[in-house]
Amino acid sequence: MADATETAQDAAGESLTDQAIPHPRHDMAVFLDFDGTLVDIAPAPDAIVVPPDLPRDLRRVCDLLGGAVAIVSGRPLSALDRYLGSAGLVFVGEHGAIRRLPGDRPALEASEWPAGWDAALDRFAADYPALVVERKLSGITLHYRLAPDLSEAARRLGDELIAAHPEYAIFPAKMAWEIRHRDIGKASAVKFLMTQPPFAGRIPVFIGDDIADEAAIAVVSRMGGHGLHMAKAFGSRPARVREWLKSFSTLGPENS
Repeated sequence: MADATETAQDAAGESLTDQAIPHPRHDMAVFLDFDGTLVDIAPAPDAIVVPPDLPRDLRRVCDLLGGAVAIVSGRPLSALDRYLGSAGLVFVGEHGAIRRLPGDRPALEASEWPAGWDAALDRFAADYPALVVERKLSGITLHYRLAPDLSEAARRLGDELIAAHPEYAIFPAKMAWEIRHRDIGKASAVKFLMTQPPFAGRIPVFIGDDIADEAAIAVVSRMGGHGLHMAKAFGSRPARVREWLKSFSTLGPENS
């Protein structure tokens, strides 16, 4: 891992990043996006590959930081449980709409988006089988990675759905359109957690890779922490984030 004052470089010596990566500290609070940050983006949500040692490494960091580690993702909690449940972390799902501490019930357990959208989504899925319609509790994600030429069709559907529901908006994501409540966001979720134990009073670190992460990156930076963008800090390589997590093992127990 490069020194905090250096930029990461590839094998040819060309600079890939221009954002300093902080050294691990016991007084950090770490917030991590999932897709594109901890794991590589895949053609479909269920096609990702999670390294078998990732939950264990996250658990180690969580223990070293007194529990102050959270996954802040656009994924539903069920997916985070499937891939990282054994790590015993705080999960924030669906871009901040749902959060859950280990052992607690989730903040949202029933669907909130308008039930009247179901019929339109069913028709759309039948008409465009190459597009992946991901239904969550708080909103919808329309993935067009397998059919980039259908991006506009997905956007038109989104416009139709929210026309009668101005409290919802469409947000661009990586090869997808997110339809969710305007007031939901990762930044507000991070700000809330930073007022709660075990996160309060620590130096926040947020790592994310796309537009949905930018507000949280900015908020953490304004808090005096480290708001890190994958492209600028890690060369858009999740393997480098996983290396950084492994480097926490050099800390040892806080009171040793």
